[in-house]
Amino acid sequence: TADTVTCSTLISAVGKGKRWDLGLQLLTRMKDEGIAPNVVTYNALISSCEKASRLEEAMAVFALLVDDQLQPDLISYSALLSACEKVGEWERAWWLLDQCKAEGLSPDVILYNALISACDKGQVPDKALAAFDALEGAGLTPDVVSYSSLISAFATAGDKHGAEAAWQRMKEAGVAPTLAVFHELFRACQAECDTARASSYLAELRASALQPSPFTCALVLAIFQEAGEEDAARELMPEMDAGTSTVVKVMKS
Repeated sequence: TADTVTCSTLISAVGKGKRWDLGLQLLTRMKDEGIAPNVVTYNALISSCEKASRLEEAMAVFALLVDDQLQPDLISYSALLSACEKVGEWERAWWLLDQCKAEGLSPDVILYNALISACDKGQVPDKALAAFDALEGAGLTPDVVSYSSLISAFATAGDKHGAEAAWQRMKEAGVAPTLAVFHELFRACQAECDTARASSYLAELRASALQPSPFTCALVLAIFQEAGEEDAARELMPEMDAGTSTVVKVMKS
């Protein structure tokens, strides 16, 4: 005989394949057979909707959880904020964070990172900065994902000064960058073809334990090409090969 644990496990299993629709059918069948879903059940279904980038369905499942007079937990809110992040729904992500706190829960770094990323994808860098500041204001310590998402938000907006300020905060905090962080910094240089700043970031990258990848070289080369200084880029990056130019063409297409 099926029970709540078994059904929750099944919903979680189909969710890994992004089959939120099957999960919803299982939930309906559970209720029809008198099997009471719990928070774990609903979290599995919300997560399934999140994996499939189905925000509205995730919110609808959350509403069912509340209607059943169950208490959402951090996992519930984490899945919902992640769903918001995937589609850039930064306003709803902010609302969910406020709801989470109103429930007496303490949002963790993962939740704040999802909010920062949602603001990035929603192209509102000022809100991303506000979310980052809220993270610190909550007494939490930003990690490399926090900084990377914040820098990305400014890079997407073509705000090299905002990206630089975030980069300086990251260095002052002693958080080790990843190659992805440097890629976002290079992106921030693209809008104004700032070769001097790109050269500086490349020097910092080399001074770290990281090594430029073919994509790194392509990002830097694109900046120098737009500035009409391709030869200078090749001098800076002797590791560049013929494939780098091909990558740049794909990036621009």
